Amino acid sequence: RRVLYGVAVAVLKLVRDVWGQFMVFLFDTFINRPFLNILNRVEISDHKRLTDAISKRPRGTPLITVSNHQSSLDEPLLFSAVIPWPIRQWQLRWSLCNDNMFYVLGPVFAQLFFHAARGLPIWRSQSINQPSFKEFCDKARDGGWCHIFPEGRLWQPWKLRKEGRLLGNLRPGVGKLVGHCETSKHPPLVVPFYHTGMHRILPQFPANPKKQALPPKTGNKIRVRVGEPIDVSDLIEKHRGGREEARKELGVTDGWTTTEADEALYAEVTERVEAALVALAKQVDQDAEWQTHPSVLPGAGGGGDA
Repeated sequence: RRVLYGVAVAVLKLVRDVWGQFMVFLFDTFINRPFLNILNRVEISDHKRLTDAISKRPRGTPLITVSNHQSSLDEPLLFSAVIPWPIRQWQLRWSLCNDNMFYVLGPVFAQLFFHAARGLPIWRSQSINQPSFKEFCDKARDGGWCHIFPEGRLWQPWKLRKEGRLLGNLRPGVGKLVGHCETSKHPPLVVPFYHTGMHRILPQFPANPKKQALPPKTGNKIRVRVGEPIDVSDLIEKHRGGREEARKELGVTDGWTTTEADEALYAEVTERVEAALVALAKQVDQDAEWQTHPSVLPGAGGGGDA
């Protein structure tokens, strides 16, 4: 019975993956790419850095992409523009999705839609040691591609300007993701990119940020700037001994539970990722690229004060 159960599970996962490939191809071909490239415009600087990392990195090398987070449509809409097309199922990125959205239509839909398209749930009420985040980090450690928004929430330009920032506060999850790859066959390849324009496709109302102006807007220009890969191998080596000692002292054997030595690594990785993203953000022409969509400005009649 166990063998039959195992075979059945393997078959169901294969069916899910095949369905995921078909679904992603269908959505990208007939919805996402036409919406971005016909009803809007996309310009990508140094795109080859990313496509080479996706398609040409040595087998077994973790690929971790990091970016700012401007709208609820960054994932998956923006990725239909940046990934090589058509992409193979085993080259697709893994991403994280708020648990409220992931399970909005129940667990079956979550498996057939979000998980099939390589999305995993993340519980904001739980720590970075949660099992779902471990599954995500395992994907990278085993040589897959994982994308993470280190800010952990939306930061649209109106809010960044209000607080005098170029980027929102980064969370330590990106550090844990990188640190988890210390046992990978090759050091992780960390590629940053900074994008603008998605905030105009699905803008927030500054007076009521929880509300977004639907439907998605057209006639906008999306700019994506891909940066140089971020070298983190020195940080992993620098903290390797200390992390091993801390685990021994605390009796941690799972290689996942966070120790103070781990937190020191996470902080340095996060700081380096932040510096790379800020450097890309400084290239932005804020007067041209940070304009708020008129539909959410006061007096637009969109109900922003509701």
